[in-house]
Amino acid sequence: MEISKGQPSPNEEEEAGNWLRLLSCFLFPLFLSVLISLLYRPLKTQLMAEEYLDLARQSSDVPSSLLRPPGYVAFLHFINVVSGGINLDRLAPVYIGQGVVLGLATVAWYITVCRWLAALPAWLMALAFGCNPLVVAMVGYIHYDILHLGMSVLTGLLLVWTFANNPVHPRRAILAGITCGTLTLIRPMTLIEPAFLALALGLLAWRTRSHGVWLAWAAFSFAMIATIAPRTWSNYARTGRFMPVNAQTMAALWPMLEKPIKQDSNSFPWTYLWINCGRPLLEKQVGAAAFDINYLTSHPLVVEDVFAARIRELIHTRASVYLSNLAHNALFFWSGDSRMIIRAFVSLQDRNIYVIQPAWAIGFLIVSSALLHVCGALGLVLGLWRRDPTVTILASLFICLWFAHSMVYLDFRYLYVKFPFLFWFTGYLMGECFKTSSSGKKNVIWISAAFAMSSLLGTALLVF
Repeated sequence: MEISKGQPSPNEEEEAGNWLRLLSCFLFPLFLSVLISLLYRPLKTQLMAEEYLDLARQSSDVPSSLLRPPGYVAFLHFINVVSGGINLDRLAPVYIGQGVVLGLATVAWYITVCRWLAALPAWLMALAFGCNPLVVAMVGYIHYDILHLGMSVLTGLLLVWTFANNPVHPRRAILAGITCGTLTLIRPMTLIEPAFLALALGLLAWRTRSHGVWLAWAAFSFAMIATIAPRTWSNYARTGRFMPVNAQTMAALWPMLEKPIKQDSNSFPWTYLWINCGRPLLEKQVGAAAFDINYLTSHPLVVEDVFAARIRELIHTRASVYLSNLAHNALFFWSGDSRMIIRAFVSLQDRNIYVIQPAWAIGFLIVSSALLHVCGALGLVLGLWRRDPTVTILASLFICLWFAHSMVYLDFRYLYVKFPFLFWFTGYLMGECFKTSSSGKKNVIWISAAFAMSSLLGTALLVF
């Protein structure tokens, strides 16, 4: 076909379309989430938001800084500096910053899913992810959730860029390692990712046949360790103890041996465990200080020692309780959802977060989450069965998170992390199911459009 003078070529039009999709993937979730956080009553510091906001305005050597991972504190500190100060009455800069994180995460998610889907359905699925009511609600939550989610997506993309191609690129592995180390400093659930990545690379060894694979893995592991090491050394210099990230390991492990937990998507068992088991245990050691939240956050090593002693006491007599809780956690991580986050947001609009009211938004999340879990599980199993490089590399990160969350205390607050992976695996399933059909491209577009519209509908139900 002859192109008349002055008309853009098909390649130029395609490039312009790609840039437009990337820009919209960034801007739509950013503006939607920030607008809702500013116009409605966001979660702010509800749902056990902890003292991250205070830590961001304090010196980094206060005792309570040992208790929390430093990643989100550093993020808030940066926003505090560039915005001229943040507090409970001036949180708009945080919402904007977290909205930017969501926008960038949506772009990274889109780039990754383009390995399976054509540009249009990939773009629609990316909007379904970035405009989903769950992530939109989390932008107004002063907690590490949206930052951890965004860095998980970016880590997944960089792992795919590094290890899912042939040949593997050791230099890219350094960037992936730094990113995964940063992710671990936000939440230390990915400390063991190098081991799971090694398993994934072993599974793919017959396909890659690249001499640089294990060199790249070593570079990734070294870069990740080097990123975490300054924090680890700082902890050791201050306490004389080896703590890779923060002082919460024993507190997270203790409930797994104390009682059968059996949590579900509608419960928050930590309150019962703390009031009936944890606080009385601590009270025996420190007296009335066990009732003072400021004491608990400023003496994290005392709390860790009390729980460590309790774990040593229970490990020989309640191993079966731990194994039961581990199995339940593994199942709950897959089957549970974060409806309590939506419920809290909806109820907060009535000035009472403790009112459990029926809402279409909650029902939407339950139904859509169930569908996403089924499709995501099928996509993951299919991808691993066929040893798809992208699915297998993403699965290394997902299964690492699944394993780590199963090993320690788990409730609905931590289930957000599987969200982008379920969408990814669903995208792979769609691409595989319809690639051989003559009308497959149209089917994928319609299904992707349905996902995008349902997310926008769910977000609309969140606020109306």
